[in-house]
Amino acid sequence: GEMIKGASAVARELRVGITQAYVVLVQELGSLWLEKNVPVLLAHLTELIANPKATTSHVDAVYSRKCVNFIMRSTLGRMLGEKAQAAACKELTHIIVKNMNAVDVNSEGGGGINSGGEAGSQHVLVCMLQELGSLVVALSTSCSSIVLDPHLNLVDAVISVVLHPSFAARLSAAWCLQCISVALPSQLHPLITRCCNRIDALKSSPEAIAGYSCAIAALIGCVRKTPLGIPHVRGKVVFNIAEELLRSASQNSRLSLHRTQAGWLIIGSVMTLGVGVVKGLLPRMLLLWKNSFPRSNKEIESEKARGDAFTWQVTLEGRAGALSSMYSFLLHCPELAGEDTIRRLLLPIEAALLMLSSITNIVKQYGQHLKASAAMVRLRLYQVLLLLPPQSYESHYSTVLKLLVSEFTLAESGAN
Repeated sequence: GEMIKGASAVARELRVGITQAYVVLVQELGSLWLEKNVPVLLAHLTELIANPKATTSHVDAVYSRKCVNFIMRSTLGRMLGEKAQAAACKELTHIIVKNMNAVDVNSEGGGGINSGGEAGSQHVLVCMLQELGSLVVALSTSCSSIVLDPHLNLVDAVISVVLHPSFAARLSAAWCLQCISVALPSQLHPLITRCCNRIDALKSSPEAIAGYSCAIAALIGCVRKTPLGIPHVRGKVVFNIAEELLRSASQNSRLSLHRTQAGWLIIGSVMTLGVGVVKGLLPRMLLLWKNSFPRSNKEIESEKARGDAFTWQVTLEGRAGALSSMYSFLLHCPELAGEDTIRRLLLPIEAALLMLSSITNIVKQYGQHLKASAAMVRLRLYQVLLLLPPQSYESHYSTVLKLLVSEFTLAESGAN
């Protein structure tokens, strides 16, 4: 345990070895022992991942979480029967509730760690939510008794994490909600409705916008995995929410980044609903994509001369989101990508290429922190280009090749 915590400079390879030792130990003790001692094992693993020494850096935190998740998957996921797994779900829910009680989430959705709370609560929540989601999917419809248990309030416990200050915890909660919906399709539409209502009620909270948008995107994204689906009109309602987030992004600088990211994330998920839903939304989508990028070289040049570090971050995140939703559209609705649609898509793509070819000066002028956002724009652009017919952007081969050469050689250019 001390070695996973990282009491001293512990090599990551050693942590992996200790993790394997945990698994072998539990396997040797047997399924019967594990069934009786699930609370003991989970309490011990919680203590390990909550220890600050195990998460001294982001990389160490991810590594430690993976170690703990591997132990739980190899034991709870493989050694327990259905009844014992259901009991483990209850125990995981109790741990989630306990750790969320250490987080102060006010009525506006803002959050912070209470003085009595553990600094490692986010890592505990990530691990427990991931294991809970995996167990729920494995149990499938058999998990209905615990998911619908009014005394346990499993769904409420998971949704509460959507407002956690940690982005990793919010993402894990969104993923867990998706798992619940896949296991129990009857929960999908009520959960989408609930999250839509909450994001509308808490639209002045950055945490709520970020958290509930992830939840909505995760839930919409799993509609195609469920036999029941959702009412056709719900896709349009969700799209309207996303569109409103994008349109209102510029009204409040404190919320502009969160609203921009949330809007495009939700729109990208709506694309997964397929042609039936997206066809009617396509004209609005094309307009949103067009308005996300400068429409001429003159606009690009004037854009460079104004703004500050924050506005450029919002701009780059918005354009990465637009390209991401474009990729989702091409991936899930290829039937709608006719010649005319592709021709109209090429306008924002050309603008993105022009912007990226001169992004170096912007990064130098406004700060190196913009590199990550610029890299995301490049990634999303490459993904879109992969799904387009190569001949459609043949005239831009030279620009694309320059970006790729810079990417592979790590040259000092707009690509790095």
